[in-house]
Amino acid sequence: DKIDGGDGSDVLNITTTADIASISPAGATISNVETINLTSNGSVTATSGAGVTNLVGAGADEFVLAGAATTDITAVSSGLGSDNATINGGKNISATVAVGTSGTVDIGATTAPAGTVSYTGAYTQANGNTHGAVTVTGGTTQTVTLSTGNAVNTTNTFGAVTATGGASTTTVSVTQDAAATAAAAVKGVVNGAVSVLDANRASTTKAGSITDVTVSSGAAVTINSGALENIFASGKMTTLNAGTLGALTTAAINDIHLHTNGLTTTGAVTFDTDVKTITINSHTAASTIASLVDASATTLNVIGDAKLTVSAHTLAATASISTADSTGGATFTGALGNTVSFAGGAGADTVSLGATTKAITTGAGADQVTVGVSALGYLGSIDAGDGIDTLVMSAANAATASATATFGGTISGFE
Repeated sequence: DKIDGGDGSDVLNITTTADIASISPAGATISNVETINLTSNGSVTATSGAGVTNLVGAGADEFVLAGAATTDITAVSSGLGSDNATINGGKNISATVAVGTSGTVDIGATTAPAGTVSYTGAYTQANGNTHGAVTVTGGTTQTVTLSTGNAVNTTNTFGAVTATGGASTTTVSVTQDAAATAAAAVKGVVNGAVSVLDANRASTTKAGSITDVTVSSGAAVTINSGALENIFASGKMTTLNAGTLGALTTAAINDIHLHTNGLTTTGAVTFDTDVKTITINSHTAASTIASLVDASATTLNVIGDAKLTVSAHTLAATASISTADSTGGATFTGALGNTVSFAGGAGADTVSLGATTKAITTGAGADQVTVGVSALGYLGSIDAGDGIDTLVMSAANAATASATATFGGTISGFE
């Protein structure tokens, strides 16, 4: 059989209750058809031929689709279940799974897409399930959005998401429902691991291409790109590990912008030691980082309109911390090193100090400074600036400090 659409923009629609195993069985040819729409009550398997600009496969089961780099591919599964779905090649990819359990989704494993990639997984049926892994390779941008619709007092677990860039991939976004403990009125959610990997991450000579990464909730989150500039992080995470950013002999980056919006981590946020300057923009909703780790970071800037809490921190011994451009304020629970400097801003800052040798300033705002010793170090001082500021010391240290005028001469601005 032959189908020739001739001139113009032509559409071929195939609708069946059975599985669609191929659109070009033995002896059949399709030519000059620009759009092919496939609808099935089962699975959909199809490889588009030359000249097809749009391939659409919609079924109640898995999809196995492929196309040329000039073909936009749209895939929809209303019931993936435990089956596995794949898309290879194509230009702009849009894939949606409305109901899924343990089935996996793999886009670009054999042939990477040439354009944008978007996958939405809405796991609305299963209760107490572990969902399948999602793997995306290639494309210019990658967007993965996962949600789960299990019943309250049951727990669903997301599968791992692995987003691997291609030569032209610049941005990656992965979103999951935030982790939650099941209760009478709460659906339980366990996040899956998230890995964002640049195609050239292992090369000592080839530059990376992924510059911007967005992650909203995840278990262990790993980002590895030698071109990374911005991380947009929100929701709940165990760890955020950017501790290895490419393998270039001469690193291409030395600063990172971390944009947080309601981020809470239970573990460390780690950066490659090639990163010397970290800027954290805490905006919209308060964020808490359990531990901030970059032993080579010499500058930490906190900006934004939302409170940032850093429970523990490992920075360079002589690091400089500034919240001068933060209106939300920052709390550093762990004591700053004695040779770490701090300059506050208009927000309410909270810091802990030992025998600091630096001139600490907390700026405006209702600041709180905890001093864990009875005397500051050589040349050390604390200026609390404007606002209603509080000095916190143990009774013993306060008594010792008050015995002479020395300590009092090194502090000012406390009300």
